[in-house]
Amino acid sequence: MGATFFNRPPAPPPAPLFNRRSQLIEDKRGDRYKFLPGTFFIPDLVADFQQLRTVKIDSMKDFVQIATVDSPFAESIVARFARYFNRLGTPDIDKTVVISRLQSRLSDSLPQQ
Repeated sequence: MGATFFNRPPAPPPAPLFNRRSQLIEDKRGDRYKFLPGTFFIPDLVADFQQLRTVKIDSMKDFVQIATVDSPFAESIVARFARYFNRLGTPDIDKTVVISRLQSRLSDSLPQQ
């Protein structure tokens, strides 16, 4: 007798991974990423605005245009990039230092018994 093989659907990814992927597709992962749905000749893609490369204008003549992005999707990409690129950067605050400083000031201001 020969072996019998069954095509099973792939197991679903773990919940945290599934949730992160769902958030990417729904554009709910913040302004850094933009999901680009695929076509019959381009796969689904995710643009990461932190991973940019500049291209010299002279080298663009070597590129071949394979697709365009229609409105309102083009505007959505531009708006997402502008929000990400123009965000204000603030330094990370060391919470333990701030809490220690506040506790010290609080204990100094309390009356001694």
